[in-house]
Amino acid sequence: MIFFRKKAREVAALEVPPPPEEEIEIKAIPKKEIKVKPEEIEKIEVPAPPAPETKSKLREMEEIERKIVEEEKEEFEALKEHKVVKPVFVRLETYSTAIEELMLSKTIAKEVSEAAKRLIETRDLQRREYENWQKSLLDVQKKLIFVDKILFR
Repeated sequence: MIFFRKKAREVAALEVPPPPEEEIEIKAIPKKEIKVKPEEIEKIEVPAPPAPETKSKLREMEEIERKIVEEEKEEFEALKEHKVVKPVFVRLETYSTAIEELMLSKTIAKEVSEAAKRLIETRDLQRREYENWQKSLLDVQKKLIFVDKILFR
């Protein structure tokens, strides 16, 4: 199934160009054998694996991890239930600046919403005016056709 029939016809109509007159010489890449003696290769020293920790250290670490996980679960549950875990202290300066920023953002949001409403209203008004123009142009066209028929009977 050919999806691009026009393109296929154009491609079929193309002629194959003649080969180049000058012969292009392609040079082969020289092969070099790499001979390395085992004495020339540097020996890499692999450090010995660390000694396995004793069972008591592993138990201590597992216990610490369990405690941390339990504390995090408790904090998460407290946050989930909206409980206040610790009191929050905020400087008065930062609180007042945060409140000012919130008020400013609220006023800006109101201004933006009002501007959007005005834009929608003007768009509707323009649409109505365009429809009225279109209707009046159709009316004028019908009248011109009527006058043309009457004059050229």
